[in-house]
Amino acid sequence: NGVELNDRFEIIGETPASEAVEELLVLDRFGKLIWRGVDLVVGQSRQMWDGTGNGQPLPEGVYVYRATIRYLDGERQQFHGSVTLYR
Repeated sequence: NGVELNDRFEIIGETPASEAVEELLVLDRFGKLIWRGVDLVVGQSRQMWDGTGNGQPLPEGVYVYRATIRYLDGERQQFHGSVTLYR
């Protein structure tokens, strides 16, 4: 709608320098990979998923995400959940 609010699915951390998204996967309800991002900077929304797959806008619906976060001390943590896409 032109206001650039909630235009991307973004990972937000405690501080931008404390962690990085090692890998972010977005899958459809059947488990098909829709989007993959690697070595993304936390808090940099322009690097995160924008609701497209293969450069095309995806339909509204629920998508699954899996994220691997890498902390500065080298520790890794995995998160997963769902995100609802509205147009």
